[in-house]
Amino acid sequence: MELDIYQQESNLIWVINRWRRDANEPWVVEYATGSFDLEDRSDLVITEKGPAENEHVNTGVFTGELEDGDLYLNYIGLGDGITFSVKLSRQ
Repeated sequence: MELDIYQQESNLIWVINRWRRDANEPWVVEYATGSFDLEDRSDLVITEKGPAENEHVNTGVFTGELEDGDLYLNYIGLGDGITFSVKLSRQ
């Protein structure tokens, strides 16, 4: 999974979420918007724009926090109940 923040205004962010289940598969690309907590900028929420282009892709919400340069996210899939956690590091 890759998460690119391509625009930020104050505590609002716009992101592109790219993911794939296997290195041999093509990337699934999703767009999302999010915001950082105004009092604790390490807390954030990101919501994917839907509906997803691909039938098998679920739209949902990431909640998480930024700690020591790493992003810890929990995903909640709204359609078919997919959930997972991920740690992303800046490249």
